[in-house]
Amino acid sequence: MTRRRLSEIFLVLLITYTLIFLWNEHIGYLLCAILSVVVLAVFLISIIVEWIEPSKVPSSYFQLMWVLLLTPLITLVFFSLLKLI
Repeated sequence: MTRRRLSEIFLVLLITYTLIFLWNEHIGYLLCAILSVVVLAVFLISIIVEWIEPSKVPSSYFQLMWVLLLTPLITLVFFSLLKLI
């Protein structure tokens, strides 16, 4: 997966999370928090399994997991800081 493709996925997710936050702030917070925890759990399990027994999973999978993990966290932090102002 190229960097351009990862950037596109990041932007689409960021816009989606932002629209959800603008539609309903409470649902946006819950969605970002829950998805962050779920993606983090899958990511950590993937890393542990890969460490125990290396497989042929491409590195783009782990890059995508980083994007899936960081996007809701960035959105959550942005709207939390925006709420403080």
